[in-house]
Amino acid sequence: MKQKAPGRTLLLVTGIINVVIGLINTASGLINLSTVSQLRNGTLDAAMQQLYDSMGITADTLQFSAVIASVQGVIFLIAGIIGIVFGNQLKRSMICFGAGIVQIAMILIIAGINAAMGGFSVLTIISIVISLIVPVLYFWGAVKNRQADQENTGN
Repeated sequence: MKQKAPGRTLLLVTGIINVVIGLINTASGLINLSTVSQLRNGTLDAAMQQLYDSMGITADTLQFSAVIASVQGVIFLIAGIIGIVFGNQLKRSMICFGAGIVQIAMILIIAGINAAMGGFSVLTIISIVISLIVPVLYFWGAVKNRQADQENTGN
């Protein structure tokens, strides 16, 4: 008898959320990359230029954040697809497990970069915790499947 994957629902739901987040982050990053070129060549609307200047955003900082958003978007998109496709397959639990670790690591790396650039505040910590909710739930689903697979194979 085939054993059901206990983490399948978590992986499916968080996988769908990850796909949406991934698409939004990737699109946002690509849009910001087009704004970077406008900042560099001086063709950006004067009001937007003034807004960026008042916030201390340069073309380099915007480019860096756009690349990070795009990379994070692709990671979340891939992890989401993996969760949706493999969430019901115990034998593929390690793939989901690895994808969960990569998502969590990406958020912690970004948090470290942000802390180095701007320091920590209560709002930063709250933002990190909120950002970790979906990846941790995804990881939890993968752990549940991995444990079931290990019990199934006797490891």
